[in-house]
Amino acid sequence: MVAVLIILWILFTLLTSNGLKNFGNSFISTRNLSNLFRQMAIYGIMGSSMVLIIVTTGIDLSAGSVMGFIGCVAAALQVYYGIGTAPAIIVCLLLGLAIYFVQGFIIAYGGLAPFIVTLGGQLVFKGLILAITNGATIAPLKSSLVAFGQSYITKTAGFIIGVLLSIVLLFIEIRKQARKKKHGT
Repeated sequence: MVAVLIILWILFTLLTSNGLKNFGNSFISTRNLSNLFRQMAIYGIMGSSMVLIIVTTGIDLSAGSVMGFIGCVAAALQVYYGIGTAPAIIVCLLLGLAIYFVQGFIIAYGGLAPFIVTLGGQLVFKGLILAITNGATIAPLKSSLVAFGQSYITKTAGFIIGVLLSIVLLFIEIRKQARKKKHGT
């Protein structure tokens, strides 16, 4: 998988750099990679939660609609009701928790198939998005909410997080090796 990824990066870089003459506008430019990482963060977070659902032989067809609905609620809370960023985020987190609690309750105790419950949820939340937005963009958002979803961390903070994650991974690997040695494997 990693080899295929590297081959694709090299191919896209060759195709977009004018024969390796212009890396500033190529696929592998820092701006493009930064945009890719930012965009993939959303899918990575959603994908990691979907893995848990799929591993337990479930399915969630409503995840994208719920995410869109909660985003619309956050925007509506700020624009229509003048609520600050932190309270809007807290309300949206609680709303997401409540939505999935209800769907999980219906699946677990109502005996309905996850496919049916989440398909119905998908349609309901798409309808609620249209009801909230009236098919138009909700704007202008406060810059703090926009920054929450689109800004970068500082280089220092990124370096510190990278070092801490490296230390944690090293510690986990050392413990794993010690356990293997202890058990003779």
